[in-house]
Amino acid sequence: MGIPFSGCDATTLCYPLDVLFMMVSYAGILLPRFQIITSSEDVEAMASKVTAPIRIQAVTPFMGYSGCVVTDPSEVARAVEQSIGTVGKLLVSESRCGAGRREASVLATAECPYPWRVASWERTRRCCRRAWMPAPLCEHVLYGKGYALLQFVEDEPGVLVLDHFVLNPDLSQLVPKVPHLPELLLKDALVSARAPCFCVALHSDSRKGYHLCAAHTIKKDDIVFDDECRSFAVVTKPYVDKNWDVDMKKTFSEYAWPLDSEGHLYAIWEKDPRRWRPINHSCDPNCIFDSPYSLNVIASRDIARGEDLSMDYATFCDVTMKPFECLCGAPTCRGTIRPNDGAIRQYGTHSWIRQKGNSETKELLQS
Repeated sequence: MGIPFSGCDATTLCYPLDVLFMMVSYAGILLPRFQIITSSEDVEAMASKVTAPIRIQAVTPFMGYSGCVVTDPSEVARAVEQSIGTVGKLLVSESRCGAGRREASVLATAECPYPWRVASWERTRRCCRRAWMPAPLCEHVLYGKGYALLQFVEDEPGVLVLDHFVLNPDLSQLVPKVPHLPELLLKDALVSARAPCFCVALHSDSRKGYHLCAAHTIKKDDIVFDDECRSFAVVTKPYVDKNWDVDMKKTFSEYAWPLDSEGHLYAIWEKDPRRWRPINHSCDPNCIFDSPYSLNVIASRDIARGEDLSMDYATFCDVTMKPFECLCGAPTCRGTIRPNDGAIRQYGTHSWIRQKGNSETKELLQS
């Protein structure tokens, strides 16, 4: 909606705790020993996996992740059994905070991961930076939005192991301890308010249907579609030929675009309509692929707010594309649009098509 807010978005907050643990692990953070508990049988097997003190947390995000810590070994089994009956699936992990080990707290925000000094550990800042680089967590767990408070303990000299973490923690008491924290949170809020530089609208020309237009002024070389590392819905051409009906194959010929030069793998429309981008063709487009042969799309010239966004379909379509009559009205309009070797050549490396694929494609490009 473009309204600034501070904190993680709903996607991150709705992940179960065991999934978050997996994501944190792949972000390069050392996890404590833990066990997923779903039944009494798991409780019996738990003794060989984790030892007290333990932290008991519900896996479902709607029960909250804070949990409780049990320090008495004789009470562990009873406490876990009781929690199963109350909240169901659990994540039970070893907790070494307050056990005489040195500890470190790390505040990670979307824009600027920031470790701060803890009085009980003079080397916190240096150890945190040596043992863990927080950037992967911000990118792959927080998805560049929100903040998390992570509590670490020193497992062995210079090695930090996660004890627990909190998404969207109460930071009111941390402001005196963390310089520039308000500025960091403001940056985080502004990240959430970033809106795409384009919007979808119904064209005034009924022949053109829905199209993309600039939501604000776009400067030459600004990124319009930031598609590197973006996920796509994909399908293979043999699967389409074998399984899709006539209408779906027609849609495929109009909207799919190749992801290889062999005419085998294609990107298609997303199930989520909010990700649809019905960009129109122009023989003199204001958007092109970034160089060299990037998935990112940039502005080829300055684009005014409200101006139609366009690309030359020849730069990313192959023989699968159904030929159509162009309505762009440009002085350089080619009329009937089909895969065209000359059209591709004029864009140099600002094209997705890098080489001709099968013999059928070569024959069509030469026609």
